[in-house]
Amino acid sequence: MLTSVPVFIPVSLKEGKINITPIVLIIIFITASACQRQDRPKPPEPFDFDYSPYFIHDQECQQSQGLRSSSIQFASLDSGDVNTLIDVNAETSLQTPLISRTLYGQVYYRRCEHYDSKSDRCYDRDFKPASWRYRKNSGGLLRICSNSQAYPRESFEYIALRSAYHLQSAHDFYLGSIGEPLPKMVLQVMPYFQTLFQEAQALRYDNIVYYPYRKSLVILPRRPQSENLWDSPYVMAHEFAHHMQFSLAAPSIDSIALRRFAAKSLPRPTQSSLEALYEGWADVYAYYATGENPTLITSYSCFGYNRDVSNAYFHDQTFKHLTAAHLELFYHDSHHATGSCSIPNFSDPHIIGAVFAHHLYKIANYVLNATLGELTASQKYGYVHRWLLDAPTLQLSDDDPFVDMIKHVYQRVHQHLVAHDQSDLLYQTCQMFERGFPSIGTCQELTL
Repeated sequence: MLTSVPVFIPVSLKEGKINITPIVLIIIFITASACQRQDRPKPPEPFDFDYSPYFIHDQECQQSQGLRSSSIQFASLDSGDVNTLIDVNAETSLQTPLISRTLYGQVYYRRCEHYDSKSDRCYDRDFKPASWRYRKNSGGLLRICSNSQAYPRESFEYIALRSAYHLQSAHDFYLGSIGEPLPKMVLQVMPYFQTLFQEAQALRYDNIVYYPYRKSLVILPRRPQSENLWDSPYVMAHEFAHHMQFSLAAPSIDSIALRRFAAKSLPRPTQSSLEALYEGWADVYAYYATGENPTLITSYSCFGYNRDVSNAYFHDQTFKHLTAAHLELFYHDSHHATGSCSIPNFSDPHIIGAVFAHHLYKIANYVLNATLGELTASQKYGYVHRWLLDAPTLQLSDDDPFVDMIKHVYQRVHQHLVAHDQSDLLYQTCQMFERGFPSIGTCQELTL
């Protein structure tokens, strides 16, 4: 379905200055005349590249053969928490049943003769997009040489092991609920993406990004005082869900359409609707995979409250629903910062996805409990997964694709109720859809 999966939260080059939501490091070609019509580009805000709290704890290990072991037990020197990774091979780099290799600390840079601060686009002197280049001899393959060791929290080893541990949990949940084999991914820990323009340089940070064409999960550096997203089982399960979505859906989608999605060249409403669908779907997966425990996401200030699947309200107490006005903004307005994450931004696929996720979760629990009784989180997700995987993806209308998607999910729920002799619940279920998505039409229209 996807060629590029939206990131979990917006990324900024400097707090409060430049906010972007990169889908993948794909450069969009535009004409020189289009560039010249823009306001004079401003340089990115400077960022102290020398600030890097990350380091290799066991330097000797990186110059030798790593460990081949059935399991690795590791702990944090800071908190004392002990975790265990099973079925591990770290001879050449950290590998698990889900991770093919682990990289750390690579430096990528791009030099800009012209820079558009609004879109974070970088051009050479001829107004052609500047490419990212790899700085030779930066970073490397991450090896582990001990099957029982404590590491400093900011070491590359601990970040990689802790991330792999959360990914292992998300993968185990998937195997228990769905079971289809998935390809492995590359885990890339703390690469540095530098933008160089005039005398300024900027760094991408405070994010986790999944790149489906490369099947890689990238954990970006964090700023001082920022939260470690990689330490959240919810966030890592969300990113695993993107890997799952792309891996399962890609074979059924035409490669040209797939590339159009990556290049963001589909009609804007369709493009945005698919992004929102995948963000909401990933939120629902993460919530079930982490035991339906809201504290695992609400512990992250502000944005975590917005993304709590079980909560019917955003951080500012706005009810999670999508009106025609919300969708008009979403379809036609480019993503922009609201100045505060406490204010829901309905041009952002993550916010639209959060509405979708909440009502899908609420309706699924109601319908499944009424038809099948008490189920485990794994069993419940299995039903939701099948409803969503059958979605029409790229075959949506250009007029109102998100509404098309909601109607499709409603039809799948409708079929489930009829199949389990619970047709008397159809109207009540439809009212739940109607309350969350008032622009989809009346219950009478949906049940025709």
